[in-house]
Amino acid sequence: MKLFVCAVFLSLVFLELSMAKESSPKVQVYSRLPGEIGKQNVLICHVTGFYPPEIEIEVLRNNQAIPHAKQTDLAFEEDWHYHLTKHATFTPNKDETYSCRVTHLGKPRIYTWGMCLYVSLHTDVNMLKSQMSVVKSNNSNFHLFLFLAHRIDPCSNH
Repeated sequence: MKLFVCAVFLSLVFLELSMAKESSPKVQVYSRLPGEIGKQNVLICHVTGFYPPEIEIEVLRNNQAIPHAKQTDLAFEEDWHYHLTKHATFTPNKDETYSCRVTHLGKPRIYTWGMCLYVSLHTDVNMLKSQMSVVKSNNSNFHLFLFLAHRIDPCSNH
């Protein structure tokens, strides 16, 4: 009886595995803290949703592996798709590029990390006049200046 139960169990496991379809990884490359030039940080490469589990992750600086990178244990979801994370300490430098190379089923792809910076626009007086709103209250004029902030985001496509 135990042999029969084991055989049924193993056949169900193999059936489930055979039903899992090849799936390309979804990759996120980000830093633990907001990116700031010259300040130590951690670059993280999080890879999910892939099958089979044949995968290699490299955390790169200028297309060279960053030494001492650490990797989590391979884990899987109920649907037999896997996830894995690799990270390395780094200090952002404006003249360097940081990325992750993920090789799944022998096919390498590179995913690049970008710092998203926020800067204020500096404008002249004429520009300020065009951004000024006048609010009237109790027969007095109050001038409300609206300063715009412009987001420079190398991570987005505009």
